[in-house]
Amino acid sequence: MYITVAGYTIGLYSLTTYLDYFAVALGTTPFLQSILVSVRNLGGNLLQLLWGVLSDRRGRRKFLLYGFLVYAVTTASFLWISSPVTLIAIVVVQSLLGSMIIPVWNALLGDYSIRKTRGSFIGEVTAVGTIAAVFAILIVGYTSGFIEDELRQYLVPFTVAVFCFLMAAASSQRIEERMKLTTQRAALKETVLNDKKFKTFLWVNGAYRGVMALAWPLFAFVTVRVIDATKFQMSIIWAVHMFVSALSQKYGGRLVDRIGRRKSLFLFNFPFFMVTLLYASADHWLYLVGASLFGGFAAGAGTVAMNSYILDCAHEENRASYTAINNLVFGVTSFCSSLTSGIVAEYLTGVMGLVSTLHVMLYAITILRIGVSFLYLRVEETVTQ
Repeated sequence: MYITVAGYTIGLYSLTTYLDYFAVALGTTPFLQSILVSVRNLGGNLLQLLWGVLSDRRGRRKFLLYGFLVYAVTTASFLWISSPVTLIAIVVVQSLLGSMIIPVWNALLGDYSIRKTRGSFIGEVTAVGTIAAVFAILIVGYTSGFIEDELRQYLVPFTVAVFCFLMAAASSQRIEERMKLTTQRAALKETVLNDKKFKTFLWVNGAYRGVMALAWPLFAFVTVRVIDATKFQMSIIWAVHMFVSALSQKYGGRLVDRIGRRKSLFLFNFPFFMVTLLYASADHWLYLVGASLFGGFAAGAGTVAMNSYILDCAHEENRASYTAINNLVFGVTSFCSSLTSGIVAEYLTGVMGLVSTLHVMLYAITILRIGVSFLYLRVEETVTQ
């Protein structure tokens, strides 16, 4: 399991850390960038319910294998891309088919854990992969700096990603299946419709993630166009994010078990407003390092709290399906938000210029993130102290 999570995390961060920057280097506009982010979010979540249901019925390992292989093949194709439109098309395929990994992996963690210590277990396992990715990203960024051509610099992270996805695919087949295959299953529609806790969580989490997604198409423009960060600086920015995230996963997971899911969801999602605030005011790449400190802290333990809450709500035979439903809601809201943000940014850029547009929109999104984070106080607790 630890080799699989290390390979998956290194591959995923090697890919996602540089994908948006790669798109900007190819000449994408704010609108095209929002399409890239939007289709990645929607495509990555649209079919998760299907994959989750199939995994709950047929086991975990085969879907992990298929998902990792999809990521390996599609990422390899990025090595020959020269058009933003072609990149978007391949990302759609990658997101739709590779999305089977997410609900299956989360369900696998549920199969290996119990409610009382679930946050700690998820935090420990996830932290291992994140720490491994920290060192990998630093090496990738440093090595890329020796290549003079800007586009060819991206060959390094994408090649590393392909290798790591293949490693994850091979090692995943050695993981023991612990889910209980049974023909007696509660209907998914009935369990979700009758689960008031989960339904409340769905709309709260969907609203918050939608607000979060408003900023996602804009970050790459701050990094590449405003700051003009080098590849090694980009790697440091993400390495800081991942290192803090790993610590937050490991120790935050214990806190999630100790103080409960409801308080944890608010505590670990509230600091995200500092990310957009620092990006909005950035005139040096160290501002983005500061944003990574806050983002890593919030993302690490916040993800542990979210996954723990979903698994607490889920019936044992529907774990992957519950994760998939949450991600479907997240995918739809983030798709609409990212696309809307790109359209607004494209219009404002023509009126006031790119830099002013980034400042105005990121400051506005900062205020929205603060307000919407308080919605997490409306969810019901799933752990009795």
